Amino acid sequence: MVTWVLFVLLLEAEKYYVMPQGQYLTMEDCFGAHELFMSTAPKPKINYGAICVQTNQITPPEDWR
Repeated sequence: MVTWVLFVLLLEAEKYYVMPQGQYLTMEDCFGAHELFMSTAPKPKINYGAICVQTNQITPPEDWR
């Protein structure tokens, strides 16, 4: 099954972090979560970002199947 995962990327002191923030059935749902995250994240937007990635490599929750 193809799903979408929202990842947040953070750069700090010569290190980087990648954190999954949610898994979604549709691109639209993932983009909605992305917009919500970005609207509540610190300003100015520097040293972080968020991206939706389409995948068939992560097993979705039981209630999605």
